[in-house]
Amino acid sequence: MKMKSIVIILIGVFVTIHAKAQNSEIMVFEKLTLEVPVNELGTFIQSHKTIMDISLKSDSRTFVGQYMAAHRYAGKHSITLYNVYESVEDINSDDMWTPIRNHADSLAAIDSSLAGEFSSMVGAWWNRFLEGHNDEIRTLRTNGFGNGNWEDPLVIVYSYYSPKWADMNTFIGYWEQLQPAYEQCGYVQASRSSTHYSGSGPTVETLTAFNSWEDLAAWEANYKSCFETHVENYEEINGKYWDIAGDHWDEILIPVGQSKDGEFVLSEHFNK
Repeated sequence: MKMKSIVIILIGVFVTIHAKAQNSEIMVFEKLTLEVPVNELGTFIQSHKTIMDISLKSDSRTFVGQYMAAHRYAGKHSITLYNVYESVEDINSDDMWTPIRNHADSLAAIDSSLAGEFSSMVGAWWNRFLEGHNDEIRTLRTNGFGNGNWEDPLVIVYSYYSPKWADMNTFIGYWEQLQPAYEQCGYVQASRSSTHYSGSGPTVETLTAFNSWEDLAAWEANYKSCFETHVENYEEINGKYWDIAGDHWDEILIPVGQSKDGEFVLSEHFNK
């Protein structure tokens, strides 16, 4: 069973697609939320890094980026994982398991106990994807700004909205018109938005990344003046934005790590 077959984020996410982030709606991502007990979080993250470091050395992986975040405030799930692809077809052709099986076989040729320990670790790690998970596929709306690095100790605010499908593009348009305040006030490192494609999730998801808790606090203290200064017709746009936003909620996550140069690199939050 492949990870995507659990079902197949942000796209939320925040995920930073660098040069490819200039084209709208060309990326999709698989978003998985996992309920990992707090006392098992460290072990799960280390297992994930070990397993991803093995699979990322194979050309069987088709994603262009993987990003993992951990819950801090207001959300239910302890871990959120984003696998970013250039197309839905690439999700279907992604193969994580072949390099893992090959690694287990190579260990077995050396020492069967090593292979057993590795298989046991993989089994415990994979069980977290099978029990209490949720998943969906989202389309990345690459019309924000910035290239946040998930190795840094970022603080990421995710906002979820449920406008009617007929209003979705209009809502995204208002979101774009509000972006100058986020970009020009100096507190926000990067932003992204995504829309629902399949599975279970909100119509629109946005991500706003801050370099630190201090920057987030400064934004909260000054956001109104930022909007009034940098967004023309702010009151009118903001009113229309919330008129069609539907149900809305937020949560704060911190990055666990990201794939980079053939390995899964932990963020400063967890690489200590």
